[in-house]
Amino acid sequence: MDSSIHSAYPLQTNFYSPNFKTYKHLGLVCYSEDLDKDFFDEIEAKNRSRIASKIDLNNDEILNEILDEDEIKESLEVFVNKHCFYRQKPLRKYSLNDLESLNCYRYVIQTFTETRKTSYASEPYNPYYTDQPFSTCDNPWSVRVKPSRLFYDETVRLEIPGTSHIENCEVCQGEGSRTCGKCRGSAKKTCNICKGSGYSDFGVDCPSYESLKHNYNDQYNNGFESYRTQYQIQSLRNQYYNYRSVYSANSNNLSYPMDHIYCIQCNGKGFVTCRECEDGEILCRPCNSSGKVRWYVELEVLFENYEDELIENPSQISEDLIFNCASKQIYFEQKEKLKPIKDNDFFKLYKSSKTLINTHLSKFSFSRILAQRQIVYLIPVTSGCLQNRGQRFLIYGMERKVHFPNYP
Repeated sequence: MDSSIHSAYPLQTNFYSPNFKTYKHLGLVCYSEDLDKDFFDEIEAKNRSRIASKIDLNNDEILNEILDEDEIKESLEVFVNKHCFYRQKPLRKYSLNDLESLNCYRYVIQTFTETRKTSYASEPYNPYYTDQPFSTCDNPWSVRVKPSRLFYDETVRLEIPGTSHIENCEVCQGEGSRTCGKCRGSAKKTCNICKGSGYSDFGVDCPSYESLKHNYNDQYNNGFESYRTQYQIQSLRNQYYNYRSVYSANSNNLSYPMDHIYCIQCNGKGFVTCRECEDGEILCRPCNSSGKVRWYVELEVLFENYEDELIENPSQISEDLIFNCASKQIYFEQKEKLKPIKDNDFFKLYKSSKTLINTHLSKFSFSRILAQRQIVYLIPVTSGCLQNRGQRFLIYGMERKVHFPNYP
């Protein structure tokens, strides 16, 4: 970049954070409860109050899913009608016995965490950039970052205030451009067909002629004759015969070989224009040809959602059947940090939920837990058998699917 531009925007190195290269918190930054006390304010209190929500267990919703005998027969009739080789006679002939409700409960816990990492980053120099030179941020956790929504993975990257620093670009050494390595600054490259001679052998050893001839034959055989290719081949032939007649008439001129023609790629020049650069120079991308780079400490905030689940399955029904049927949410609780769900008359999930909650708390000790939620889903299951037949069946799911592998 021109020196006049730099003088118009005098940004000295010491104007920016002098502790840029000695920033303490680099890499993964651990979160602790002491930081929670330091950064807690009114805004944080409002955010945490919005997180808390709860839907208590409704016993009537569970009791309403217990099927009576008429509903069971209706579900079995639908099951039989879906199979063309099953008969309705066993359902009419035999009564239902040993009916019992063996509901399954699916417990899900989700933990939404925030992890912070810091690293050095750079961008091209911008003379219009302004920073706060006297504002420093010693701890990355003091920068307030809010997720767009809870329990969804998200990555946010931003600059830590007061860590900006200007340096010369190491790639171009502050010049804004560098010499092209392909042409070595000449903006020209040796022709790869004629190897710089400007001529190509006419015949078998001529790569220009052979490539055109091969391309022409392929297109002609496929029924797509290219007149442009045919014209190029004819042009090569005309060049050869014209040169041959001239060379034979003036045999004393030995500077032009008789069995050579001009190379069609470089037109006899022996070199081609380099396409990798502009006039032998390549503009430096890291500094955007300005010659300077602005370094700063970048904060990377990772919002991640982790989920675990377990199933209380007294009916010993296959888990494949459970996950392939519709369920009903009967309990929901969302807080910053959960407590184990209490046992009741329907399910005993206190020990299991306590184990999973403690596992999540220990697993994400380096991260900040923003929110947790636990959900209980009901999968209604009714078991029974036909009288004097011994074949048991299961009616499961909100859509009342039937599992009856040994239907008579």
